[in-house]
Amino acid sequence: MVEKPLVTVLLPTFNRPELLVEAINSVGRQTFANWQLWVLNDGGCDITAAVATADTAHVAVFELPHRGKAAALNWAIRRSETPYVAYLDDDDRWLPHHLETMLSVLEASTQYRAAYSAVREVRLRADAEQPKEITSWIDSVPNLRCTDLLFRNVVNHNALVHERSLFAEVGLYDESLPVLIDWDMVRRIARRTRLTHVPVVTVEHRLWLEPTGKFSTRHLTGFYHNNRRSYRRAYWHVLLKSLALL
Repeated sequence: MVEKPLVTVLLPTFNRPELLVEAINSVGRQTFANWQLWVLNDGGCDITAAVATADTAHVAVFELPHRGKAAALNWAIRRSETPYVAYLDDDDRWLPHHLETMLSVLEASTQYRAAYSAVREVRLRADAEQPKEITSWIDSVPNLRCTDLLFRNVVNHNALVHERSLFAEVGLYDESLPVLIDWDMVRRIARRTRLTHVPVVTVEHRLWLEPTGKFSTRHLTGFYHNNRRSYRRAYWHVLLKSLALL
C-alpha cells in the first residue's frame, strides 16, 4: 500500500525556468521521503524541461492563469489534503534535511502547529554568467512574539512549515497583495498558535543584485522595491490589518 504524503510542498513559479530546476532538485534531495511537490506555474513560460528530471511519482505540475502568487497558493491550498504545508520559492532552495528537521519537531509537539528554521541569506550578482555570491549571513530569530511581526516579517516563507488546518482558522492568502503575502500570513498564524523556532539552517534564501546594487527585478520583492509606490501601498495594507487586530 502506498503511504499517503504527510506534507504538500507548494512551489509557485513565473518565468524563471532556469532557477526552478535548482529549487525542484533541492526538494528531490530531501532526506524525508513522505512528501508531494506541487509546482504552480502562474501563467508563465513552458517549464517542461525544468521538471523533466523530477520524480514524477512525487511531483505534479499545474498550469494556472496568471493571477499572482497569492492566487496560485490559494488554488493549491483549497485542493491539498495533507496534514502539513511547506513552501519554496522558485529561486531559492532547501538543504537536504529541511523537511526531516521541521516535521520531526512538529510531529513530536502537542503545543506547536507551525515552525520555522534558521535561514542562510545570500546576495548574488544577477548579471554574471555564473551566479556570483556577493555576501551571506545567517538569519535566525528565536522566541518569536506577535509584536515582532508588527512592523516587518522575520519569518522567511521558505522556512515555514505548518498544519494545513490553520487555514480554516486564519483564512487564505490575501490576493489583493502583489507582495508581502508571507508577512500577512505569518502574522495571522502567529495570533493563532505559537511558532516554534528551529535553530538549524535548512534554507538558502537568494536575492539577486544588479551591478548598481539594486535588487534585480528577477525577484518579486526586488521588483516592488524598485517600484516604491506599489511596495509602500502593500506594506501599509498589511500594517493596518495588523494594527486593527491589536
